[in-house]
Amino acid sequence: MKPAAQLRLATSAASGRVVALLLAGLALSLPVSAAEPLFAQTATSGSAPSSMLWPNGSDVDSQIWDNFLLKTGAQVTGVQWWGTSPAAVSAFELTFYTDISAIAYNQQHFGYTPASALQPDVGTSPLRTVTLALADLQVTQVSASLWQFTANLSGGPAFALNGQQSYWLGVQAHEAPSNAWSWALAAGDSLAFGKGGTFGAGDYRFYVNRQDFAFQIDGTPAAVPEPATGVLMLAGLALALCKTRRRNA
Repeated sequence: MKPAAQLRLATSAASGRVVALLLAGLALSLPVSAAEPLFAQTATSGSAPSSMLWPNGSDVDSQIWDNFLLKTGAQVTGVQWWGTSPAAVSAFELTFYTDISAIAYNQQHFGYTPASALQPDVGTSPLRTVTLALADLQVTQVSASLWQFTANLSGGPAFALNGQQSYWLGVQAHEAPSNAWSWALAAGDSLAFGKGGTFGAGDYRFYVNRQDFAFQIDGTPAAVPEPATGVLMLAGLALALCKTRRRNA
């Protein structure tokens, strides 16, 4: 091999090592995010039923979804919610839905204009459904009539939500021999969505609920490199490539 060719190969190899080191440094500069509260509504006073008579259901079953919005995209790792005594509860079912325009949906399917402009897209499959036995939850009695329930979702399939996009969380208890569990109320935007039986008619109805409910979404925000570190690394990479090209020339 000619000396010039050997020089080009050596220089190319050295350049590759520099690039690899710079990229490794850039990767290390990405902050490692810990799980943190992404959205929270604190319990106030009162509650509303959200329970199913397990396993066959009844005409008085009820289910509630409340909306939430994340400031930034994140990986959801846990959910907390507050409610009444779980004495008859065997499990909780959590459902996550995307948001749709309630006006367009109801005008198309039912021919009327609803009071709310938003609702969960209950006409499609949920984004995620998680059923958790009561024994798999961390349950804490907060007061004489209020309990806190904590679910760890980090062990399941990856579950990411976008930032600045509305979603809906549903919490429903599975109970027997009676369904009496209620979701604690909270202060928020006075918008929720419900599903309830018609008390003997054998069917159910959906409705807008002008209340808010106590829950918290926990997770890991999408990692973003620190601006100053990223700029320095990219500048170093560009400089190394320029020097390599000059040597080869």
